[in-house]
This record gives sequence, C-alpha cells and structure tokens, in this order.
Amino acid sequence: MSRTIRIAAFCFAILLAAAPAAQGEELRPGVAKVELKGHAGAHRGGGGLWPEATLYAYQHCAERWPDMLLEGDVQTTSDGELVMMHDATVNRTTDGEGLITAKTFEEVRALDAGYHFKGPEGDFPFRGKGLQVPTFAEVLAACPNHQFLIETKHGEKVVEKTIEVIRAAGAESRVIVASFNPLHMGTFREKAPEIARCFDPSNALLLFTALNSGDWQGYEPAASYLAFSPGLAKQIGATAENFKAIQAKGIPVQVHTVNSPEAIREYLAMGIDLVLSDYPDRVYEALDEAKP
Repeated sequence: MSRTIRIAAFCFAILLAAAPAAQGEELRPGVAKVELKGHAGAHRGGGGLWPEATLYAYQHCAERWPDMLLEGDVQTTSDGELVMMHDATVNRTTDGEGLITAKTFEEVRALDAGYHFKGPEGDFPFRGKGLQVPTFAEVLAACPNHQFLIETKHGEKVVEKTIEVIRAAGAESRVIVASFNPLHMGTFREKAPEIARCFDPSNALLLFTALNSGDWQGYEPAASYLAFSPGLAKQIGATAENFKAIQAKGIPVQVHTVNSPEAIREYLAMGIDLVLSDYPDRVYEALDEAKP
C-alpha cells in the first residue's frame, strides 16, 4: 500500500468527544466547529456492554454518562426508513439474514436485535426481550442532550435522509457526520454546512500533506473532526506532536476503537480529545484514575 493511500486511510479511519474540545483557530466559513463535552465515546452505543446500536444501549449510555459521545451508523431500508445498523447485512446482530437495504422497515422491525449478544457467562441474555433495530430519529429523541458521531453507510438517499432527521430533531449542533464515501461528505458540505463533518479521505490527505511538507501556517481545515485508529497511526508514524498541531487548528482528535485499559490510559495521557470504545465504562475508569 502506498504512503499516500495509507495516509488517506489513516486520516479517515472512523469513525465518531472531550472536555471542552480542543480550542484553537477559527475554522473557515462553512465548517461547523465541534466543541466536545467529554473525553469518552460509546462505539455503537457501547457494543461490548449491551446489544450494539439498539435503543436500549443508547439509553443506558445516556442515563449513566451525561457527557458521553454516542457513535453509530445509519442505512436506509428498501422503503426509505433511516435505521441504525453498522453491517450491510442483519446477520451478525439479529436473528435474520440478508441486506438491510433490501428489507422493508416492517421486516427490519420484526427482527430480534439482541439475539446474538453474548453475556459474560456465555449466555444470550437479550434474546426474546423485544429489542428492535431503532430508527435514527428514535435514538436522537431518546438522547436529546447527547452528542453523536454518525457514519452514513448504504441505501438510497442515505445522506439526504440523515440531514432531514437531524434538522427535524433540531440536532444540528450536536451531531458530527462522517463517511468513508467522499461523495457523501460532499453532499453534506453542499446541503448542510451547518452540521459538523469528519474529515473525508481527500481532505484528510490535504491536511497531512500541509502538516508534513506544506504551508501548515496557511492551511485552512475543510472539516472539523479527525478520527484515527491506533494501527493506521502507527503505520504512518503519526506522533503526539502531530495531533497537538491539528488540535491547535481547532480540530478535536478522536481515536477508535480502543478497548484495552492500558491503551485507553495511554491515549488520554497523550492529550487525545476523545477515546471511542466498546466499553465506555473503561474510559471513565481511566479518567477517574487520572484525577488529582
């Protein structure tokens, strides 16, 4: 893999908040600034603690941690409903099979979204408990005071539907949108500049080019949130100094998905703005340990 491709992949390995977020220069017009509430994020609603991307998971996170950033993915069903689901198929997390985009909302709603979650004793405590695949609108309504990092995945008009749901909920100031698809991010930029965006691959490449060999002083960020994974950061040799320079531009930096308590402590000590984890309780434990 070429260095250029690795840098682009690293900069956009999402996906998607810290005490107030990194303060720095004002961003260019049309780029909404992100000011995070805390340092912990729940990957798919805390998929290591509860059935991922369910209303149950998001509500439990919201009730327990008021400053938690909630992360998830959205897709549209065959009849245009915007639902929370990471995988292209429903196989891994429900008792059904097949592409979610090929199913109607009624068909998706009939699935058991807690079917495959395995408890600490090796049992399946959420099977048959009525957990369903929620809509994005339901999750926003259930957690009205929380910030979200939302990645658009598959389905017809998934970006337009996402914008519609965010605006209907009045949630423009508390949602950060992301996608591996630069076309999705271009649509967000064009149609909803008031909603904060994560860096897409092309803009992330420009960011790191300016940082490493270009005019960093004159660089104007095209987005307002940067997410990276530990493996890809290691591949390109990114340093704590790199991230501090990015933060100084007013861009919060997130690492994902980190579940090891040791690694969580390491990234918090480095000054990373937010650690996204399947076990957000571990992030809070590390934060408590670091208190004077």
